[in-house]
Amino acid sequence: MKKQIAVSVLDKRLAPVFDVSQNVSIFEIEDNSTRLIGNLSFKDGDIFSRARMLAEEKVELLVCGAISYYSEKILNSNGVNVLPFVCGEVEEVVDALARDQLADNRFRMPGCHMRKRRGQCRGRFRNMEDR
Repeated sequence: MKKQIAVSVLDKRLAPVFDVSQNVSIFEIEDNSTRLIGNLSFKDGDIFSRARMLAEEKVELLVCGAISYYSEKILNSNGVNVLPFVCGEVEEVVDALARDQLADNRFRMPGCHMRKRRGQCRGRFRNMEDR
């Protein structure tokens, strides 16, 4: 099944905080393989325009570092699911996602203990096959 994802990028790593990141790379994942489709730059800091841009690109899932609860809800309301609190090299993260191995501890942001409270990683590493 083909899936289009975006990854919040800073240099060659996932950006630590989506809300202030400037760039995302968009990948297509199909049958455990990945293909870079393109890159988007966010000139405005407006989450509404960011969410619209991602939705227009048919992005189903945003993989990012930390993200505010508000930004996540705006993205969700535009049809973009969010997998937050992920860290690592972009290519390694995307490959791990394609192989359903992103739950590996090395991709968790430091301090993420899979707690369900707001403002922490909210247990996002469970049931990743649903994303």
